[in-house]
Amino acid sequence: MLTVGIPVKEVVQSRFGKSIYLNGREISRECKTCHEILDIEEFYPKSSKEAHIRRRECKSCWKHNKAYKWRSENPEQFRNTLRKYTKSSKGKKMLKKAYEKKRSSPSGKISMTLRCRVGTLSERRKNRGLTLLKKQKHLIY
Repeated sequence: MLTVGIPVKEVVQSRFGKSIYLNGREISRECKTCHEILDIEEFYPKSSKEAHIRRRECKSCWKHNKAYKWRSENPEQFRNTLRKYTKSSKGKKMLKKAYEKKRSSPSGKISMTLRCRVGTLSERRKNRGLTLLKKQKHLIY
């Protein structure tokens, strides 16, 4: 039987987990931690020198097991690293970009406005006291 022009999908089971190949190229693989079959782009490269070789843990499992573990074990060092990054020019650009992204979405605008108004009301309450008129059913400040 001829299979010319028909893409050949092949499932390979190895000691690391399942991999799915299409025309001799790996397109998806199984995460060894959560055992989900995901697209090959959902896995980090093993190193920068060999970007074509991918890890066996998916990005979310890798972050959870490796990065967050270090973060919880070294809170002081993490805080210092984060502070140093946010003071750098690259960190400031990223913070500004995140702020603009948050301000451009409708839900972000509403949440920031409400947070600001609640903060203003609590400050006024601390400074001047709070009077609530039950007849008019609104706050006077």
